[in-house]
This record gives sequence, structure tokens and C-alpha cells, in this order.
Amino acid sequence: MVRLQKRISKSKKSFILVFVNRFMRDGKKDFMYKNFLLVLIYIKNRLKLAFDKILERVLENVRPLIQLKPKFVSGIIYLLPSFISEIKSKTLGLSWLVRAIRVRSEDDFKERLVSEFYDILHYRGLALSYRREYYKLCLNNRALLFKFRNK
Repeated sequence: MVRLQKRISKSKKSFILVFVNRFMRDGKKDFMYKNFLLVLIYIKNRLKLAFDKILERVLENVRPLIQLKPKFVSGIIYLLPSFISEIKSKTLGLSWLVRAIRVRSEDDFKERLVSEFYDILHYRGLALSYRREYYKLCLNNRALLFKFRNK
């Protein structure tokens, strides 16, 4: 475990800690952290990828590039698509990832985490379906951009 922690860059360590903090229940941070690192080892051996590449690809595949901002006009709320900052998109993607892992039907946490990461790396999975639905909403509301362009 110690060697693995040395191989992961500082930015990825912060991602792991944020993920563990989001997923932690009953204050079992060490248990969750060890499970997450074991999952990374398992995926690394299965797919022959570096640890940094696994985390980078998972987060890149899940995070959105567009957000919906509400605009209140004469009693009606319109959702206008706009570009999103990188930090905000990572946060939204991470929340989708945590929600997708919690919804999965496997019994063990490690199994759910491995299967969701594996699905995301192969461009399927529940977290990616959340992203696709979000993009559909953005595409459906893009006509409103022209309506409120100069206002």
C-alpha cells in the first residue's frame, strides 16, 4: 500500500480523498481508502493501465462540459446551457459517480466500484447515462439561447 501511495501524484491523491470523503459512512475513512486502493490495483492488473491514467480516464469520461443555468423570466424558469468550469465539472461528475456506485446491485462495495469503473472505462455504465441525460437536456434547451441572447 505504501508503494502504491508513492506512485500516485498529488492531484490524484486529492481526488481519491475527495471521493473517499463523499462515499464514507460512519467515519470509516481508512476502510474506504484501503478498499479504493485495492480496487485501483485490481483494475490496473486487469486493464494494464497506470494508476494515474485510470483515475484520469474515469473522471474525464464522467464529467460534463456544459451546465444548465436557471434564468427566471416573467414567472417562468428557463434552463439555459452554458460552459462549466473544470472544477465544477469534476465535482458534478464525482457526484454522479458516487450516486451510480451506490445504486448498483452488487453486494460488496469493492465489486460495485470495480464494475462501475470498468464500465466507465469501456464507455458504458450508470454514471455515463447520467451524463448523456444531462446532455440531452442541454441540447433540448439550446434554442432558448437565441431567445435570450441579447437580454
